[in-house]
Amino acid sequence: MDIKLKEYKSDLDKKEILLILDTDYIHSTNNLYSAKIAYKTKGGKKSAYPMIFKNPEVVAYCQRIEEELLTIDFKKDSPWVWETKYFNLTVQFVMKQSFGRRDLDNCMKACQDAFFRHLGLNDSRIVELHAYKSFLPEAKNEYIMIRLSESTHDFMFK
Repeated sequence: MDIKLKEYKSDLDKKEILLILDTDYIHSTNNLYSAKIAYKTKGGKKSAYPMIFKNPEVVAYCQRIEEELLTIDFKKDSPWVWETKYFNLTVQFVMKQSFGRRDLDNCMKACQDAFFRHLGLNDSRIVELHAYKSFLPEAKNEYIMIRLSESTHDFMFK
């Protein structure tokens, strides 16, 4: 699996980051967890038990996103990120295949977690979330387009 940074822009005045990641396939968290039967031996007796584990393919996908984000110096280009209390996050997934089989919100979670983990921030600070998926069957690759900005949303009810 290959993920490459296709485009990156940082706007200090707007407090906004725009980036596009190029990948061969966008994974969904539907595939993140799998179940299997594991066995343990206690007192010479072998017993089976159910076990949930993370799919290595999706774990590798999230790691590849984070590795590619290492090519960006967010601290230098976007220092406002660590001074911002709440965020707007917009993500568009451009898919070339399996469009009707991948849930938008499940694609979102894997990407969002990897992005915020890389920044060292908790994604609970997102107060506005916009997600889209588009279908481009003739595309060579699939794309993850991310826009992170400071939230100016008044979320307090008075």
